[in-house]
Amino acid sequence: MNDRPNVKRADHPEELRSIPKWARVYGQNRSLPVLVFFVGETLLCLGLVALVVVATMAYRGGNMALFWPSAAIFVVAIVAIECFAAYVFISPRGCNRVNRLLERLYAKEGFVSVSEPEISDRRWREILGVMLLFAVCYGVLILLYQMGLFPTQYIQPVVALSVVLCFVVLWILTRPMIGHVTLLFPALYGLHAILAVAGVPVGFTGQWAIVLNLAVPAFGYGILVGLISHAYSRYALYRLKKLTQVDCATGSQPNEKAE
Repeated sequence: MNDRPNVKRADHPEELRSIPKWARVYGQNRSLPVLVFFVGETLLCLGLVALVVVATMAYRGGNMALFWPSAAIFVVAIVAIECFAAYVFISPRGCNRVNRLLERLYAKEGFVSVSEPEISDRRWREILGVMLLFAVCYGVLILLYQMGLFPTQYIQPVVALSVVLCFVVLWILTRPMIGHVTLLFPALYGLHAILAVAGVPVGFTGQWAIVLNLAVPAFGYGILVGLISHAYSRYALYRLKKLTQVDCATGSQPNEKAE
């Protein structure tokens, strides 16, 4: 932290050593942009549901001229969403824009940055490849199910397994850019699928059951984890202020770079 007359240092060395830790936690869990992205992605997926319905009706009605374009647009749309997410949150140019947005959203709280290893071209291709593979597999699975070519009892656990594996691999590839709190998402999503397979009534029934059972847990748990991450950043900021005894009345703010 910067030495300033109105900042009283913590009395114990252990507390001083914890300052970079809480600065890193705070920087990793400022999740408002992620929440905005999840809300936007939810709205986009409403359009994807319409494409799935059109493709399904065309297939069941034998209208292949309508089915194949609808199915192709559906898969391409999922791939495009994943590419956009990779660009915004992982690519160097996208990260710079997100950081500028973070600076504006959290301007009153001071400045903090997490030291991030530069993502090589090879690592960037690996990340993009994982996301594209997941997007294509996800889209094909949904179409196969809607066409009656994939068993109903297996669709949710298979999708959940792919989501969990994809997210964990991405978390490993992007460390330390993303904090440990985000691992709650694959944990909750996987647990939800296990409960559903075990017969626990945690899902929807009816005509739109499969769409709701796949979409609601994904976006619901995503938004929930985003809110938990945001709350954790508030707690980390509280700890930082307590450790440094910032005199908020004079406008002093912690400026920290976490390693």
